[in-house]
Amino acid sequence: MLNRIPFLIICISYISGILIATFMSGINPGNLLIILVILISLILIFNIRNSGYLLISVLLTTFLILTGIYRYYKFNPHFNFNTGENYIATVLEYPVVKTNSLKTEAFLDYIEVDKQIFKVKEKLIIYFELDSLTYNLKPGNRIIFKTNPDFIKNQGNPNEFDYRKYMANQKIYRQVYLRSGKWVPLKIKSAVSLRILSEKLRNKLLGIYRENNITDERFAILSALTLGYKDALDPETKEVYSSCGAMHVLAVSGLHVGIIYLAINFLIGFLKRSKTGRYLFIII
Repeated sequence: MLNRIPFLIICISYISGILIATFMSGINPGNLLIILVILISLILIFNIRNSGYLLISVLLTTFLILTGIYRYYKFNPHFNFNTGENYIATVLEYPVVKTNSLKTEAFLDYIEVDKQIFKVKEKLIIYFELDSLTYNLKPGNRIIFKTNPDFIKNQGNPNEFDYRKYMANQKIYRQVYLRSGKWVPLKIKSAVSLRILSEKLRNKLLGIYRENNITDERFAILSALTLGYKDALDPETKEVYSSCGAMHVLAVSGLHVGIIYLAINFLIGFLKRSKTGRYLFIII
C-alpha cells in the first residue's frame, strides 16, 4: 500500500516529526535548519552517485521527520520577556461577550522596556472589562496598555482538560485582563492582514444571517457550519455534537473544503480548457 501511495509515506514521516516535537523541549530551530541543509546535500550527493536506494530512503525519512520538528518549533515560537512599561497590541477579531468580560484574540506587537521598543509578534488572549469603548473595537485596531500579560495556567484540578497545552498548540501562551481606563486605542491607521480582512468579511456575512431573521440556535449552528464561527454555540449544543462524534463538522470539515474548492473552481475553471491551463489549475 505504501509503495502505491508515496504521499502517505511523506505524511506519516512529517506528522511523526510534529508529534515527536510535542514531547521535546529546548531544541534550537537554527541547529535543526543546519542539519536539514546537510541532509539535503547528502541526499543529492548520493542520488547523483546512484548510491543505495535504502540509504537515500533513510535520509529522506529522517529529513521529513526533522522537517516536522522544525515546523512545530517555528510555528510555536516562545518569546522570552518578563515585564515592560507599555505594550502595543493589534486586535485580531471582534470582541465576544463572556460572563463578566469581553474576550478577543490579539497580536502583541511591541514592548517598551527601559524606554527601548522591542518587536515581539506573539499572540495573546485579552479579556476586557465591560464598557462601551470595548464594544467599538474592530479587527485591525491597535491598543496600548500597561498591565503585564500572565502565562496561561491550568486550574490544577485532578484529570482536568489541559487548557494550557491546548492554547500553546494554537501559538497562544499568555493572557491579560484589562480594566476600564487601563488601556487606550491608538489613533493610527488600522493594521491590514488576511486574518483581519477575513474577520471583517465573516462579520458582514453574519450580519446578513441576522437581517434574514436567522437567530438563536439556528444562527449558532449555521454560522458554525458555514463560517466556522463557534462563539454563538451554547455549551449544551457543543455537548450534543461532541457526544455524537460530530464536533468536527463545526470546525474545518469536508463541507468547508468543498465550499473552498467550488469557489476556486468557479473563479479559475476556465484554465482547464487548455493543456497548459490544466497544469496551472492543478497547481493552484
